Amino acid sequence: MLDRIKNIFEKLLACTGKNVTCACCGKHAKRFFPAGVVTKRIHARCAFCGSLERHRLVAIMIKQFPFTEKANILCIAPEAPLTNFLKSLFLAKITTLDLLRQDVDIQGDVCALPFSDHTFDAVIANHVLEHVNDDIQAMCELRRILKPNGRAILQTPIHWDLEKTEEDTTAGPEECLRRFGQKDHVRLYGRDFMNKLHSVDWEVQMLPVSQNFSKGEIYKNGLEENEVFFKITRLF
Repeated sequence: MLDRIKNIFEKLLACTGKNVTCACCGKHAKRFFPAGVVTKRIHARCAFCGSLERHRLVAIMIKQFPFTEKANILCIAPEAPLTNFLKSLFLAKITTLDLLRQDVDIQGDVCALPFSDHTFDAVIANHVLEHVNDDIQAMCELRRILKPNGRAILQTPIHWDLEKTEEDTTAGPEECLRRFGQKDHVRLYGRDFMNKLHSVDWEVQMLPVSQNFSKGEIYKNGLEENEVFFKITRLF
């Protein structure tokens, strides 16, 4: 009940201005809201569709580098703000997949995808790879099921102070929370993330938010200034 009242209050407050714009649902608002009770991200969440910074960045970059209009898209661990955005923008066929969830089209493992080679025009695995034990195998599978010139969105938290990724796939939930920031994360990606992508023959372009958006645009769109968008393509 309290959460419902809070949500109504936030929407009423959001409606009182047009300082910010959500790239996922297109609504203007006075402000974005914190992502949780205890968080440093005080301008993270859209009151209307629930999008977070990572969703809005992907939506903006898809608008800038659009898929083909009738793209066949695979969304792994789908998130409503992004899948709803895709449905509103494209005449796309969207297939959703997750290892455990029941509310998807297909239950499957990203490391052993149940699709033929060259099936999809685009794949989206947003904040997925940090959860997967064998991330290189997952990348290989995602590349395999993409068509030539197909696009992949594989956003993940990058810790730019780390030269090399730190990981431990045998650690328990509490150890993962302590070392990697979340109970179901098995690694912290460092600056070598690009090398991992290149190792499976992706064509990768780095687009840092701080270099591609002004301070005003970062605030208006509710983005994280230190995030980087990876434009990833299978060329052959």
